[in-house]
Amino acid sequence: MFNPRHSHATCVFRCPHDYDKQCIWLAGGRSKDHVAFNLVKTTQNDDVWWSEDGALWNRVMILDGDFLPGAGNADAKPKGQAAPWYGRYGYSLDAIDGDGDGVADVMVLTGGFSPVESNDVWISRDGANWYFDGYAPFPPRAYHATAFFRNKLWILGGTPLTNDVWAGTLKEDTTKAAGHTMVWRKKLAHMKTPWFPRAGLCAVTQLRPTPYANKRAEINDQGGNFTEYLYVIGGFGGYPRNDIRHNGERARNDVWLTTNGVD
Repeated sequence: MFNPRHSHATCVFRCPHDYDKQCIWLAGGRSKDHVAFNLVKTTQNDDVWWSEDGALWNRVMILDGDFLPGAGNADAKPKGQAAPWYGRYGYSLDAIDGDGDGVADVMVLTGGFSPVESNDVWISRDGANWYFDGYAPFPPRAYHATAFFRNKLWILGGTPLTNDVWAGTLKEDTTKAAGHTMVWRKKLAHMKTPWFPRAGLCAVTQLRPTPYANKRAEINDQGGNFTEYLYVIGGFGGYPRNDIRHNGERARNDVWLTTNGVD
């Protein structure tokens, strides 16, 4: 039901009509025929959709929040169909459980082309109201990867090509309209990360039985039964003329894993 698009982001978060159910949420992305709130044709979508089953999609018709000059769609009409954040693509959208009760508290939208690389952060508790959480301390980027690992939101790589690693913690903050804020810390610098700079990579977590015979078992938050792993997989590493380390191959098929986000 939404127009054709790519480079959008999705996550699983509670449904707007029933907080006991989980829905798929989709926002933004790039299209060739999107019409913005000011009736100007653009390639960057600023809409929000949700679905219980992936077959029937519902558009959020009343979007509200921080319509701020210089930080988003300040000229858009509040309580309309355009989100407060600039239309964008190549960004990330994640559901975050800040208090560890197993239920996501907010959705966090970060970075992307809007139309240039950005590092703005937006938080929503319901998918309809989006609040500006400021600019993250990491450099603007798009086509980065994210994963919720060790109770933090991890930001990895992106374009302009980088391989730095950041982790964000969701904190309650009653001074913020969203009731929360993200606190970011740099985990690995560009020169210390063992995998080469890349964009369009994947990051995913997995719980596996703890290998007791392995030293990795010492790094374990799961009570001795399971160890959480974070994987970095593949990506786009630049054009052949600029990349002699991989014999001119632009796409990667290497796989990296960590149990602590550092090693």
